[in-house]
Amino acid sequence: MLTWRNSKASTRRRLPPRKPPETELASLKQSLETLQAEHEEKLKQSESDLNKAMEEHASKLEELQSSLTDQHKAAIEALEAKHAEQLDQGKSDSAGHEEALANMKSSHESAIAELQKKIDDLTSSQNDLEVAHETKVSAELEAHKTKLAAVEAEVAELKSKLEAATAEQAKADLDAKIAELAAAQALVAEVESKLAVAQADLATAQEEALEFKKQIDSIKEEIAAKDEALEQAKAEHAAHVQKHDEALKQVSADYEEEIESLKGDAFFKRKFLDLETKHNELEAQHTELATKHGDLEPTAARATPRPSRRPPAVAAREAREAEHQKALDALRASHAEELEGAKSGASADKDAQLAELQSLKDSHAKQLEILKSDSESSLAKEIEALKASHADIVEALKAETSGEKEKLLAEIASEKEKALALTESAGDKEKLIAAHKEELASTTEKLRAAHEAELAEAREKIIAAHQAELADAREKLLAAHQAELASAKQAGSAQSEELSTLKLQLEEALTRIRETETSSVAALAEAKRNLDDTHSAEVEKLITMHAEQLDALKQQSASGAQMELEELKQAHAKVVAELTNQYENKSEALAEEIAKQKAQASELEAALKAAKESVAKAEAEKAQVEQENGELGQMFAQEKMARAEAEAALDAVKNKSPTPPDTTERDQLREQLANVKKGLEDELHVVQTSLAAAKQEVADVKEDLILAEKELEASKLEADKQLKTYKADYEELNDTMTKIVEEEQAKRRALEEQIDGLKKTLTDKEKGVEELQAQLKVKDAEIAEAKANAAVAKPKGLAASRYADGDDEANGANQPEGEEEDHSSEALAVLQRARVNANQIHAMDRDMQEKNLAMLESITDFQQSPRADN
Repeated sequence: MLTWRNSKASTRRRLPPRKPPETELASLKQSLETLQAEHEEKLKQSESDLNKAMEEHASKLEELQSSLTDQHKAAIEALEAKHAEQLDQGKSDSAGHEEALANMKSSHESAIAELQKKIDDLTSSQNDLEVAHETKVSAELEAHKTKLAAVEAEVAELKSKLEAATAEQAKADLDAKIAELAAAQALVAEVESKLAVAQADLATAQEEALEFKKQIDSIKEEIAAKDEALEQAKAEHAAHVQKHDEALKQVSADYEEEIESLKGDAFFKRKFLDLETKHNELEAQHTELATKHGDLEPTAARATPRPSRRPPAVAAREAREAEHQKALDALRASHAEELEGAKSGASADKDAQLAELQSLKDSHAKQLEILKSDSESSLAKEIEALKASHADIVEALKAETSGEKEKLLAEIASEKEKALALTESAGDKEKLIAAHKEELASTTEKLRAAHEAELAEAREKIIAAHQAELADAREKLLAAHQAELASAKQAGSAQSEELSTLKLQLEEALTRIRETETSSVAALAEAKRNLDDTHSAEVEKLITMHAEQLDALKQQSASGAQMELEELKQAHAKVVAELTNQYENKSEALAEEIAKQKAQASELEAALKAAKESVAKAEAEKAQVEQENGELGQMFAQEKMARAEAEAALDAVKNKSPTPPDTTERDQLREQLANVKKGLEDELHVVQTSLAAAKQEVADVKEDLILAEKELEASKLEADKQLKTYKADYEELNDTMTKIVEEEQAKRRALEEQIDGLKKTLTDKEKGVEELQAQLKVKDAEIAEAKANAAVAKPKGLAASRYADGDDEANGANQPEGEEEDHSSEALAVLQRARVNANQIHAMDRDMQEKNLAMLESITDFQQSPRADN
């Protein structure tokens, strides 16, 4: 006992040297935490740099798009001016039009060249940014590797220290084996408790990791929703551009029609004048011939007898009239032919010019669309590549840190086991190894749990910091936008027209938003109505099919029909369940899309309201600035008047006084006037600079509005794409429904054939039952007749016994009749079973009717709920 106590005391005195490895592990852990924090800070910095580069690239793209729209507007305005000049001058030839087309082509080609140059500059800048980012990331990776090498050196030193400590501990354990056994048992209990705690910590860490994943998924969903809103705005902007192009096409077509109509009117007018002159000449010739004929008739009558001279004169007159009529007909025919030729030539020229204009506009639109799509696709690819490279770098760093940590732990465990193997004896070696393994496992589990908890905390901190940065960025953007609006409020009178144009653009954007909202709501309502109609039609078909099948099955009474009825019921329930599930899924999806569309529309309306309020404030500030300018002008005019009065007074005094006057007061007044003039000029310069700044800010606001319109057009395009996908889904659903209906119809035909066979068997059985009932009635009549005969012919006395034997024989003879009674009982049993089956069929029919009614009520409630929401 004394030796055991002494050994126990010695072990208690020798146990404390275990603390240095734990402190060293804690220091190692702290160093790893610092490295991880530094790495996270560098990652944040690289992410911020990447976001800045993306924002700069987006701003450059926006500037490019704004310049493109401005150039397009300038080209359109130039074209309209040229059309107006052509209309005012009333040119008949198409030389000016060809020159305008050539100028437009040249301007278009120059604009395309400038756009290509800008795109090349942007791509080069993007490549430079990517190279800079890659160099920065590589430098950070090299720095991180150097730090990891330093940490590895520290770990090697810690390993050496740990080996020395474990060697000393092993020597101490060899001196006190019995105490170590007891301590090992205690350690086992402690390790078990620690293991339970570590498992609980592991479960909590897993739960936290799941929550973190959920948060990441929610953030991704928010990003996807924002991307969808941006794409919808882009779609709306594209639709607006298309509408603008169509309006321009219509205006140019109207101008060309007016030009052609003017050309055609002039041509026909010239033809009409030529024909009118010819007609007048022919009429003059006709009058001359008529006068000559009138003069010749009396002379002919006087010269010769009338009967002999009259027929040749009449014939000549009729011949002349016929020739004149022929000439008139030929003139009319030639006039009509010339009119038709002129019309056809004018229409052909007009069609050729329209075709040329249309082809030029189509090529211009195609080239613009190609440039836009190329720029958008290249930008998307570059962003995706940057995201992928960033994610790969982060994953590689995480994998390296986790792998190095696992290697360190494994090396520590292996070194510890080697030291124990070298120092411990053969008898207690296994127990000590087991105890140390358990202790090492518990420590590793603790370290892992702590590391996971720290990682979770770091992730939460990163997410919180990211959210804070996003909030700060939003606040900064809002502050910058408000500052820009506040500076725009100081604009002068020259900005009134621009503000009116901004108002018109805002109103047009609002109308476009309302139109898109109404169109999307109408399209969704139409899709929902079509789905409801198809679903109700299918449900009615299924109900009618079910009713027909139930009516057919009501006539069945055999056991086989019951099984088929159950199978049919199961199949019908499956089909109804599938249809209801599909309808519910589609309706939920449509409801979600409607909610999203409403939310986006509300956001856009709120943005437009804010923009309108800012414009109103800007107008108020502009009016205030104009008032201040007017006051300054009045003050300047008053100062001028005072100066003129002072100069007049000085001149009067100078003229009156013969002696030279004192000029000190005059000089003071002049100095005061010069100072006042200088101050007013400085104020005017300040006002002019503020007006220039306000103009620049208004131009920036215009660019923002153009970008907003582009985003609206993009969102409209996205809505159109979604409608197309919905239509495709609806067509797929319709196809699947038709397939299901065809399959059900085929099944129904097969069941009808089976039911016909069962009907035949049932009719055969009913005939058998009727025959058995007839036989039963015959046998009952025979039995009654036999009983009556027996009662009448029954003898008395000794013969009764013989007759009794005869009765026995009769009873024996009637035994087969008893068998016939058994047949009747079977028939009654069959009838009873048929009644039971009929009752079951009626009950099933009632249940199915109740289910169908409940389903129809749910469908009507679901249809009414969206209407109530709307």
